[in-house]
Amino acid sequence: MRVKFSADYDHKWPSRAMTFFPAGYEGTVRREVGERAIAKGRATEVKRRGKAGANGETPAISDSRRGGRVAGSNDAPDVGAVVLDPQVDGAG
Repeated sequence: MRVKFSADYDHKWPSRAMTFFPAGYEGTVRREVGERAIAKGRATEVKRRGKAGANGETPAISDSRRGGRVAGSNDAPDVGAVVLDPQVDGAG
């Protein structure tokens, strides 16, 4: 569950341990934490930030390191190939 805390919140676990969430923190927390914080008025639920497409669907996740595309037929033939270091046996 993703929430944004509007005020400081100390969550008390069944083991009597406490976790502190500062005001302004936005992130994913366990559902138990989010529901209690919302019930106490200390947080609000945040929906996902994905961009909607023309038909309202969210786009597929792309790998931004590759520019979001798959290698094409005109790309280098050794893309993705495993290249090992040559074995050196000491013979001269």
